[in-house]
Amino acid sequence: MARLRVLRASLLALTLTFWSRAWVASRRGVVHGMLALPLPALADVIRLQQAPLPKEYRDSLVPAAQALKEALEAEESVGDAFIGEEAEKTLSGLEQKAGQLIQKYGERYMSERGLRPDDPLRDNQAYFLMEDAVNIFEVAVKTDQLPKARGKLIAKLQEVLDLAEKVGIQES
Repeated sequence: MARLRVLRASLLALTLTFWSRAWVASRRGVVHGMLALPLPALADVIRLQQAPLPKEYRDSLVPAAQALKEALEAEESVGDAFIGEEAEKTLSGLEQKAGQLIQKYGERYMSERGLRPDDPLRDNQAYFLMEDAVNIFEVAVKTDQLPKARGKLIAKLQEVLDLAEKVGIQES
């Protein structure tokens, strides 16, 4: 416990020293990199909107999120248990459908050829949540951590579906 107090005191002293030096340097008119910048300028602020979704986007988002969620839920219900040939065939079909829909979604909306960098859809919370879910899924598959990430992914995909239903479709 005493060691923790010493560590906290050291970090506090280091922090105060850092900021006082930055302040002194700024008072003398010397600019040391980003030390002279105000704190809010050091981070990018993302303002997400809960705006209605374009029909084309929603028609791609909802089936992809639903298919991936269903496949993950089916895998979760099976667990590590042995399943019969028919159940394996059903599970494989769900996984293939989800894979195809996620691939189409990724190519259309997440790839470099997809949306323009300044597309307003990128500021939509539904887009952000789905992008996050796809990224988590991709990392989980690549690192063989899908069983651990499954619960988080299912919840995130349900959040995407709930939000898509809540915000509705953009009127033309």
